[in-house]
Amino acid sequence: MWRLRYYRISVGGYRLELTTPAGFLYAYGHSSVIPDVELEAWLIHDAGLEGPQVDVQRSCAVGHVF
Repeated sequence: MWRLRYYRISVGGYRLELTTPAGFLYAYGHSSVIPDVELEAWLIHDAGLEGPQVDVQRSCAVGHVF
């Protein structure tokens, strides 16, 4: 399953990373809000995927996903 993760970055805001089922980084973006549904939708659509194909994980810690 593809994975979309949010990471809090130390300079403020969030980095979104879309990774393939094999764990390779496919795309990323930056946002000042969580959740950023527009950026989520754009990254998922750009990869040619549908929402149910992607596991969305949001985080509030620097570099930590829970």
